[in-house]
Amino acid sequence: MIFTPNQIAELMGILERYTLTFVAKNVGTNILSKQDLAILRTAGIDLSKIEANASNIAQAFKFGLLSDAVSSNAAKQMTYDGFKKFLESGKFIPLNKKEEGALTSLQFQTASDIKKMTGNMQSDFRDKLVQADKVANEVKYSPKVTEAAKKAIEHRKGVTYMASELGHMSEKWTKDLGRISDFVMHTAFDEGRAMAFERREGESALVYKDVYPGACKHCIKHYLEGGVGSAPKIFKLDELKANGTNIGRKAVEYLPVLGPLHPWCRCTLERVPFGFTIEDYRKGLWEWSGNMFVRVKTEAPKEPRINRPKVKIKVNGKESFV
Repeated sequence: MIFTPNQIAELMGILERYTLTFVAKNVGTNILSKQDLAILRTAGIDLSKIEANASNIAQAFKFGLLSDAVSSNAAKQMTYDGFKKFLESGKFIPLNKKEEGALTSLQFQTASDIKKMTGNMQSDFRDKLVQADKVANEVKYSPKVTEAAKKAIEHRKGVTYMASELGHMSEKWTKDLGRISDFVMHTAFDEGRAMAFERREGESALVYKDVYPGACKHCIKHYLEGGVGSAPKIFKLDELKANGTNIGRKAVEYLPVLGPLHPWCRCTLERVPFGFTIEDYRKGLWEWSGNMFVRVKTEAPKEPRINRPKVKIKVNGKESFV
């Protein structure tokens, strides 16, 4: 074998510490087990520095809550550093129990997904080790290689192959973690916005997705009434919540959801204006204009004029028709 059992165990430990550090910084130390925390401390990770700052998911969730209060346009103009200073100022309204529960649930789900990926990474690594041993062992059957050189060449070929494969695997793992991170940050942001809408109008608040130009066919299908540029579909907040996420579903099985429809989705959860109702929308009292719902100014319909036969009356000696 190219690596000894102890070396393999050490490499597996590096993978585990790498993903645990990623979870601690991006998801939060509050959902790590005592064993996970002990592994990080043993590896020399200063948890106090990580715990001193809110996790990226918590910040994205709170940013979603804030974005509704300050309007989407103002939120888009706020810098990340500006938002962090706002959080540290203590002016942010504390999360209620339901919001804390939603955030914690999201953190646990994310940590679970990332830990599953760790298992996949270790499985990939073991598979490549088997392949590397096969590559190295090929020289044993080469008549052109002397017995004295076989051992050195066997080891060198195996190490060279493994180094190359580790490079490819690392690139893939980095992309996978990036995809997970992007998906979760967007989910946390939309979850925060959903909680802000619920604070005001309850779970039946009416919402839609802001579908950006260049959106994929799946977002266009599920979130727009009639293709690119058309009005968005209206949903109840609890309806989107009930659909969960599309993780594990095939594209043909996608459902409209609260967070991203798919990895790298950029469609953002929005609420309809105050006073908007489905009934008024169907009556044509609201219309989609540009990128927002606008109240249509309409006059109350006049009573139709009815031609009745005139009657002659006489008042104080004066005749008239009414």
